[in-house]
Amino acid sequence: MCGRYLLRADTRLLERAFGITESSETPRDLARFNIAPSQSVAIVRNRPGRELTIIRRADGAAERELASVRWGLIPAWAKDPSVGNRMINARAEGVSDKPSFRAAFRSRRCIVPASGFYEWQRQGRGPKQPHLIRRKDGEPLGLAGLWERWHDRASSEAVETCTIITCAPNELMAELHDRMPVILDPADYDRWLDPEAPGAEELLRPCPAEWLEAVPVSTRVNSPANDDESILQSEGEPLKVQGALL
Repeated sequence: MCGRYLLRADTRLLERAFGITESSETPRDLARFNIAPSQSVAIVRNRPGRELTIIRRADGAAERELASVRWGLIPAWAKDPSVGNRMINARAEGVSDKPSFRAAFRSRRCIVPASGFYEWQRQGRGPKQPHLIRRKDGEPLGLAGLWERWHDRASSEAVETCTIITCAPNELMAELHDRMPVILDPADYDRWLDPEAPGAEELLRPCPAEWLEAVPVSTRVNSPANDDESILQSEGEPLKVQGALL
């Protein structure tokens, strides 16, 4: 699964990395070290217009924006918004057919930018050791996600939410968990975001293990209340894949 992550970048870096043409964010540094479900998070998406149709330029290309939504997808048909608390992740297997996600998969795919994400490893009978998983080259991760717009019938408020798609682990992540977030190849960003592009499900696979490293960090990350740089303090050597060299 993916239940906690990190985003440490400035909006100009995100614009370059994800091809953003429109942003509701003023240029500034984004430094959040312990992002948790139900919080407001940044997503990259093709900018929606009326009836959520994608706004396109004269050349046919979509206008891509950085938007802020709540983490935990609320389906448009839901009566109770608390259902979003159980939908922080969507399993890649069958995501295009599941009632909670199929409409968003068909028309409202997004990318969740991250500098890394956290996973915990049990060590004997002791407490679990948290690890930060990040790209070795320092580039931001583009996590495959879905977004949705839910309308509160009582207040007429529109609430936008998202979920992060997970898949089977690669060799590195298998040392920590039986799931991992789908990390998109930057070459596939356009294809993932375009609802008219075929074969989106083919992209929902584990990324190459050699892209990543897993570094043990402070147990202060266990509490979402701790959201500062100190939780990144290294607690040992990077995780090694058993029987393999990355």
